[in-house]
Amino acid sequence: MEMLVCVKIGKKWIQNTCSATYTSFVDIPS
Repeated sequence: MEMLVCVKIGKKWIQNTCSATYTSFVDIPS
Protein backbone atom coordinates (compact mmCIF):
# COMPACT_ATOMS: atom_id res chain seq x y z
CA MET A 1 0.00 0.00 0.00
CA GLU A 2 1.19 3.49 -0.74
CA MET A 3 1.76 5.83 2.18
CA LEU A 4 -0.20 9.03 1.86
CA VAL A 5 1.28 12.19 3.29
CA CYS A 6 0.10 14.97 5.55
CA VAL A 7 2.27 18.06 5.54
CA LYS A 8 2.40 20.31 8.58
CA ILE A 9 3.46 23.92 8.06
CA GLY A 10 3.74 25.68 11.39
CA LYS A 11 0.47 24.82 13.14
CA LYS A 12 -1.51 24.36 9.92
CA TRP A 13 -2.02 20.89 8.47
CA ILE A 14 -1.99 20.56 4.72
CA GLN A 15 -3.81 17.30 4.09
CA ASN A 16 -3.05 15.52 0.86
CA THR A 17 -5.63 12.72 0.77
CA CYS A 18 -4.47 11.37 4.11
CA SER A 19 -5.12 7.76 4.98
CA ALA A 20 -6.37 6.97 8.46
CA THR A 21 -4.16 3.91 8.73
CA TYR A 22 -1.22 4.71 6.47
CA THR A 23 -0.16 8.27 7.10
CA SER A 24 3.24 9.92 7.14
CA PHE A 25 3.59 13.21 8.95
CA VAL A 26 6.08 15.71 7.58
CA ASP A 27 6.84 18.70 9.77
CA ILE A 28 8.01 21.70 7.74
CA PRO A 29 9.31 24.60 9.85
CA SER A 30 7.89 27.93 8.78
